[in-house]
Amino acid sequence: MKFNRRAKARPVELLDAAMERFLAVGFAQAKVEDIAAAAGVTVGTVYRYFPSKESLFDLSIERFIDIDWSRGKEISDAYGSLTAREVLSLLLHRWSEHLRLPGPRTALILIIRESATFPNAVQQYTSQLLSVGCKAIERALRHGMAREEFPLLPIEATAHGLAANVVGNAMWEATFSRYLAPLPNVAPHDIAIELAVRGLPRIGSEQVFESGRVESAKPLTVRNPDPEPLEPAVSAGKVRIRTLRPPGRSGD
Repeated sequence: MKFNRRAKARPVELLDAAMERFLAVGFAQAKVEDIAAAAGVTVGTVYRYFPSKESLFDLSIERFIDIDWSRGKEISDAYGSLTAREVLSLLLHRWSEHLRLPGPRTALILIIRESATFPNAVQQYTSQLLSVGCKAIERALRHGMAREEFPLLPIEATAHGLAANVVGNAMWEATFSRYLAPLPNVAPHDIAIELAVRGLPRIGSEQVFESGRVESAKPLTVRNPDPEPLEPAVSAGKVRIRTLRPPGRSGD
């Protein structure tokens, strides 16, 4: 029985050892011999479970492609009890906390570091985690538009920007935080998320974005929205976001 339990646990132990080695020295420099030694087994045992070092990498990442942070009763209940901004904040904070766990954080670092060597792993991570995460954010943005909390935003681009905020925060913390002065009682990733959510446009304003920054903002009052399509106007590298009410709603 003890032997059977060890045999079942062996693949996970090998993946843990491989992931630690890939993180420490990079995929190219990592040797199967060192992975085996870290797991306390022979090289032959490694190849009994995994055909190659590449498969060790792929499966190490695959087991941490988890989107559960965007689901559950807490998220479902939020749509009935919180504002859209609060729902967005909840989603982004949950994703941020997920990426602070050792496994998901290491998987993200390795995906970015080894992206040129493992494009298929990057594609899988993107399609099964990042894209699904962005869809969850898009849903919250549409919820805000339906409630007239948000103007008619470019939903996909806004979701990507908010997701990039979370991923960027995780990489900042994993790469640079150890070398920066400690910040007691302050979590920069939390502040960054709240700034991003609070900075979303509100009904009754107009903002012009150029090259990723706000160029100007001024009040705009709209009582009878133009029935024509309300896609953001794009010209000369600018995106003008007019805070019109969603179609089908009349001005108050």
